[in-house]
Amino acid sequence: MAFDLLLGENVAWWEKLLLRIVCLGTNAPFGNFVTETEYVDMLVAAGYSRESIEMRDVSRFTFGGLAGFMGERAKVGRDYGLAVGKYKVASWVFGWWARGAVRGVIVVARK
Repeated sequence: MAFDLLLGENVAWWEKLLLRIVCLGTNAPFGNFVTETEYVDMLVAAGYSRESIEMRDVSRFTFGGLAGFMGERAKVGRDYGLAVGKYKVASWVFGWWARGAVRGVIVVARK
């Protein structure tokens, strides 16, 4: 069982470019973002049967909440005169992901 990030199914070329920029800024490997089909294919290549793989999309429960939390941190910090740029950027990225560019999934694969 794992939680992982997947590339959304119908992501436009400009969203992939934007995701590459986010990856550069966070030192995350862009190659780790694959579609659900590619992810399942990797699990099958690792020895799991397709029938034993279950994925549950929890994006709406995670990214929207994170975006709201980061937005609140930015507001509170701004009220105290703190630099809040990183919170505003994180809030925007998680809000964008909540709209489907990146999916947060729980993966269960049984042998």
